[in-house]
Amino acid sequence: MKRRVAVVFGGRSAEHEISVISARSVIDALDPDRYEVLAIGVTKDGRWQLLPAGLPALSAGAAPGALPGVAPHPGAEISLDQEPGSQALVAADGSRTRIDVVFPMMHGPYGEDGSIQGFLEMAGVPYVGAGVLASAVGMDKAVQKVLFAAAGLPGVPYDAVHERDWEEDPEAVEARAAHLGYPLFAKPAALGSSIGIAKVEEASQLRGALEQAFRFGRKAVLERAATGARELEVSVLGNDDPVASVPGEIVPRGHAFYDYEAKYLDEHGAELIIPAEISPQPGCVFCDRDDADVTHGAPIQTPLPADTVSLKGQPSGGEEVSDAGSRGRDLGARGGGPEPDRPRPARPRLPRLYRCFVCEKVGLVVFRISKERPEGVRVGRSRGA
Repeated sequence: MKRRVAVVFGGRSAEHEISVISARSVIDALDPDRYEVLAIGVTKDGRWQLLPAGLPALSAGAAPGALPGVAPHPGAEISLDQEPGSQALVAADGSRTRIDVVFPMMHGPYGEDGSIQGFLEMAGVPYVGAGVLASAVGMDKAVQKVLFAAAGLPGVPYDAVHERDWEEDPEAVEARAAHLGYPLFAKPAALGSSIGIAKVEEASQLRGALEQAFRFGRKAVLERAATGARELEVSVLGNDDPVASVPGEIVPRGHAFYDYEAKYLDEHGAELIIPAEISPQPGCVFCDRDDADVTHGAPIQTPLPADTVSLKGQPSGGEEVSDAGSRGRDLGARGGGPEPDRPRPARPRLPRLYRCFVCEKVGLVVFRISKERPEGVRVGRSRGA
């Protein structure tokens, strides 16, 4: 029996049209022999509609560069039965259509920020993707950066600016921007990676960039531009045993950065290179290992005993595993290696072996965060920012 998947897209955010594009990619990729797809379009005023004909298309005479959106259709409105466990859509005439899972493809606020995830949790409906907390943190870049820093993940210098601060003391905000240095990017703190973003080359452009960002929310983020940086993307799928894809690289063509026009309007605005051409980095914790060949990205070993995690020692098998930052600290777990010098209390994180993106071998990854100072080898997960 086919599984019935309700793909929900559109919505009230400024990324409404982008959501329609994403939904088309998802629906085109779903195997029709295994899944029955219900297209649920959400209008810009928040009304849910069942679209039997599928995704909306551009109307005749649409302006150049326009993208399709969800238009109101009388009689097509539906709602989600909010009785936990019912897992059904209810039409205006009272008819019910049972669903197995919801695939949320709504971008931005009211959809990608934990809102629809919380709604589905309350209704007891299974759904695809990150949960409420991860969605909320993934959407708010200012909060996200604080958590990344606490986990020891490096990032470019940034500053979060509230609209009230800008209105009451723009000179102070300008001084904070000057401290970051130009060029920099100004963007809404709680939106996606395309709309409302501007590259600010000099101080005279800051006002216009911030005012544009504040059109989409009361908080903005200023980030120092990473001159000469490459845009690499990795997808991660799974919960307890996540699997990472090979890295891909996005190279803008004819655009200062990978902006809205390069993504959605200019057919030749960017080149996607898969896999990305990445050279081994000195000190890579993975590159000197000789473990057996395994499926790319999957954990290859039952978790090692984690009742003792130390700053010095060796994991089972005798291979020394150094910190990802090559700071001279080694992490290990009690097993076949020597007795640890400085045992620490147990942590609810287990070491696993993962394949290296660069050399396609494997290495030990220890997930552990202490309150005092983050230490250990970590796998980072990121979304467009």
